[in-house]
Amino acid sequence: MHFLIYTLTILVLCLGLVFAWMIVRETRKVRESQEDILSIHTELERAVKLLDSPNDSQIIVGLQILSTMNEPEIRLKALPKIADLVAHSKNPKVVDQAQLVIHQVSLLGRSS
Repeated sequence: MHFLIYTLTILVLCLGLVFAWMIVRETRKVRESQEDILSIHTELERAVKLLDSPNDSQIIVGLQILSTMNEPEIRLKALPKIADLVAHSKNPKVVDQAQLVIHQVSLLGRSS
């Protein structure tokens, strides 16, 4: 009888350790995902700030970042600046890149 109680106790302890390990592992995954999301948001906010740069190459970099990272909220927030670039930029490369981002944002609106 004591053997059965000891065996069950060890089994429950092992299961508890397995569940604790699984919780720790999942917590790490969530933390890493949150850090990735924060990093993406930081990079996209930097890209939006680059749109205000007087330097055309920095504007293009900002537009390229916005076109490669899919975060609808920030893209939509930047849309008025991007439209202004299309309307007022004298650099055809800036206009082309801005039109590409606008096209991507319009496709995003159709898919949801």
